[in-house]
Amino acid sequence: MIYIILALLVGAAVGYQGYIEGFRKMWPVLFNVLVSIYLAVMGTRAICKLSPEIASYQYYKAPMVIVFAIVAWLALYGVIKLFVKEDFIHSLPRLFEDIGGAVLGFFTGFICTGFVIFSLFIFVSNSKAIPGFIQKQIGMPAVNTVENSCEFTGALSLQSCKSNDDIPSIISWFTGIASSVKSDANDIKVSGSDSSDAVDANDGVVKSSDPNAEEND
Repeated sequence: MIYIILALLVGAAVGYQGYIEGFRKMWPVLFNVLVSIYLAVMGTRAICKLSPEIASYQYYKAPMVIVFAIVAWLALYGVIKLFVKEDFIHSLPRLFEDIGGAVLGFFTGFICTGFVIFSLFIFVSNSKAIPGFIQKQIGMPAVNTVENSCEFTGALSLQSCKSNDDIPSIISWFTGIASSVKSDANDIKVSGSDSSDAVDANDGVVKSSDPNAEEND
């Protein structure tokens, strides 16, 4: 609920700006945000696969995904400004221009809020000082937002279905927080020494360890 309220407030603020700017100016912004987040998540994961020592430190992954997203957004923005003219979409009805811009602005703000919180949780994902309710009320919804946006972008891209199926495990690899869509909220835990769910840094797959197995051994 905390996350939803925050994301709605940011979405409403950006949506109002989108209402002012109009549909033609807002669609490239949302497009760039979706593609940049996707490239940041997948690109950071690919780099960490090549360098396992980087993957072992959360303080490396968080700045990488943030910088990756910013650089990707700026590059896409430059390409669109260079090759796509604003008037390539000819005059639209005023009502569509206003409402369309507001809707695109709302989704832009909502998704950006999720990505920012997602990035912050990468820093503190293994910290025991974070209360469980914060993880569930803020961390998990942010993870869901980033995961859904990546799956949406991946579905529209030329990536294979297998790549899209791997997105939930890659997102969990960043924070150790599994999506509530994929598992019950009461069973979600942050990976760490006391967690029953651990994320393997080498293959990005969430693995579960049975505490009874150790007792039997």
